[in-house]
Amino acid sequence: MLTLITDCRRACPDARTDRATVTQARRWLDEAIAAGVDRIQLREPWLDAARLAELAGGLQRAADGSPTRIVINDRADVARAVGVPAVHLRDDGWPVARVRALFDAPVLVGQSIHDAGAAARSQADYVHVGAVFGSGDKPAGGLDLLRAVAAVSRVPVHAVG
Repeated sequence: MLTLITDCRRACPDARTDRATVTQARRWLDEAIAAGVDRIQLREPWLDAARLAELAGGLQRAADGSPTRIVINDRADVARAVGVPAVHLRDDGWPVARVRALFDAPVLVGQSIHDAGAAARSQADYVHVGAVFGSGDKPAGGLDLLRAVAAVSRVPVHAVG
């Protein structure tokens, strides 16, 4: 599974406003949908709810009928409001059950985890583990961490970084 985890500010360094960043990001994310990326995870903690909803709602409409699934990081409220039935939680984020309770229909819930114990306890539908090899602000957990998580997880494990 190929997941594109966004960082719109890094991807659109010439944009001078939040609106311009969202507009530019939307263009390349539409290209990712057209290319058949399995999942686009909107990881934009700097965006206010209105801008995130604008971006996520537009992407959800663009992805309808395609194999691409849109996932919103942390903001279950925004996901519910714009009809995106998928949320990815930080390791210290809301409890999975609380997110599920916000939705009237089934919702895909993923969770970032950083140790095997968290993976064993997770009630999410999948877990991200990493960064396996490290990336910028994320220290490397290594292949030993990935192996340990995979050994105890009851759900699919996705390696990040």
